[in-house]
Amino acid sequence: MCGTSAAVLSRAPWLRRAVCSGGISRRRESSRQWINQMFIALVPGHGAVAKHPNQAISTMRRYLSYLRGTMSAAVEDFIAFDEAYDATDWSEFEQLPAFAEANRRNAYQVYLSMEAESLSD
Repeated sequence: MCGTSAAVLSRAPWLRRAVCSGGISRRRESSRQWINQMFIALVPGHGAVAKHPNQAISTMRRYLSYLRGTMSAAVEDFIAFDEAYDATDWSEFEQLPAFAEANRRNAYQVYLSMEAESLSD
């Protein structure tokens, strides 16, 4: 089991460690708890205040799931990271603030995690 640590929810997150399947499901449970509480804003560690926390959480969940799905498929098909990254359609997320700065690094971290998982099977 490896953990995830995302710096913010209102932009492309900076992942300190790669996204594992358990991290996404834990985030889903956490988001349900957060959604059930009343929030005026979600204040991340970096970046702007997320005035719509439910939307920010949903976007991050979709982003992390997409990273895992695309990089997992590349690893399973023995596609090199650069080729997989260049072939991936990032259009759903490229408008997020800090996407250009964070996405390639995040994708590579997830790719490495997926390689490690495939070797441990």
